[in-house]
Amino acid sequence: MTVKLYNLTTALCALCLLCALCASAQEVLPPPIISKEPATVRFVLKNVMEEDSVDIAVWVSTFFYDNMDEPIPSLHFMPGVQRKKVRTFEIQLPVGITCAASFYSSGQYDIPPVRLVLVPGGQTTCTYDVKKRKFSFADTQGFAKLNEDMTRLHDKLTSFNVLTPEWGGIYEVEPDSLGNMPPGLFADTLMHRYLRAMEEMDRDKRIGPQFKAVWQCTVPMQMFSGTSNYYYRWLRKNSPEGPVDYRQLDTLWMHYQQLPPLCTNALFYSMQIQNVSYYYSMDEKLHGPTGTFHPSEALERHYEATCWVQHIVQELPLSQRQLSLIKRQLPEYYDRLVELNKREEARLDDLHTQPDKGVICQLDRQLEGDSILPGLLARYRGKPTVVHGLDYPSLYSVYNALYDKHSAEANIVFLTGGGRYGEENRFRKHVHQFGGDHYLLMGYQFAYLCQQYEFEKDAGEFLLIFDAEGHLVYQYKTGDLIFDEIAKHLKAE
Repeated sequence: MTVKLYNLTTALCALCLLCALCASAQEVLPPPIISKEPATVRFVLKNVMEEDSVDIAVWVSTFFYDNMDEPIPSLHFMPGVQRKKVRTFEIQLPVGITCAASFYSSGQYDIPPVRLVLVPGGQTTCTYDVKKRKFSFADTQGFAKLNEDMTRLHDKLTSFNVLTPEWGGIYEVEPDSLGNMPPGLFADTLMHRYLRAMEEMDRDKRIGPQFKAVWQCTVPMQMFSGTSNYYYRWLRKNSPEGPVDYRQLDTLWMHYQQLPPLCTNALFYSMQIQNVSYYYSMDEKLHGPTGTFHPSEALERHYEATCWVQHIVQELPLSQRQLSLIKRQLPEYYDRLVELNKREEARLDDLHTQPDKGVICQLDRQLEGDSILPGLLARYRGKPTVVHGLDYPSLYSVYNALYDKHSAEANIVFLTGGGRYGEENRFRKHVHQFGGDHYLLMGYQFAYLCQQYEFEKDAGEFLLIFDAEGHLVYQYKTGDLIFDEIAKHLKAE
């Protein structure tokens, strides 16, 4: 009877904690403000002398910073104004959307990093007494308490310290450091530590609900990534020649089904908003089958805007019909998307005036199955060949890096085709930018190569190295250090 009562009590405690997590996942933060008005930040440092050296630098995490706005310097030093042992720094940042920012100081004072929410059209003031070592915050948008919690608790409650405090970094954890713990047990360990941290925060009345909401939707990013990395390392240690079992990865994600919804407004107030697509995929994977995947309306609209951004930079500029659709459905994002679209159109138009860096090659369209690669490699005998396949002409730096690093010692071949990104017009424009031999394959040809060689399910990407006789000597696997592996195998040749 005692054992049964104990088990019942344990189950009830777990249920109560889960209910508390789901309740705290309700929207406690407003949707973001989207505007061209700058966000104003003031730093007031007390008890500093005129001759003292102090500089303030800022790092901003915003969707517009990377994709849709004029660049904001990642480090921007602000000059200060001195008055009677008080120095004031002020900066206006065109962030474009409510976002998180980190501020750092340099000079003779050891001032802790400051974490703030920036709002277009709003003003945030952070005051720090260097003698008393005490912060105070004021904000015109109602985020003073959140700014205080983010600054005060950032280091203590960083995901590294909560999830893997004994190793110092979740991405570097090796199986040996955990007694070769199976990946499922590793995932359970992270989940237990997450729940324990949430329970401790719920008991601490000094921590506001806004900070809890931000914390509980951002830490899972490290849980997902850390578990993936651990699984690859564990597999490499215990089955070095074995293939990656992607069904096993899906099984590992199910260890996190207790997590509250991730796609809430809190994501806008974190440093993770640029990973919105990843959050969507994970939240849908965890909660979609049970019908509980309900992103906030603001995040849903933001996600739709990011999809249009990806279309512009990875496929083709938008047509007038598509832009008219955006103006009706996402008016708050329309101006920024138009600006990005114009820049991409201008960039592609400029390519027409540039000499080709790469060569467009043709492959027999009748080649199928096992005959595709031999037919391709027949023209490259006598020298090692690196073959990189991707389902669209990528803007990624791997194109230039592969050619610049290894074209002297190997043939560099790029294959594209089959996917929705394989338009010939886009393909030919991209060849202007990248050296190497470029092939636009038929859909069935590229699909077959992906089926045989892609390094991750539905990735639409593979990288292969062949020796001078056309024999396969290396196939990229997730987790490999790609350029180290290429250099090692080419040197062996």
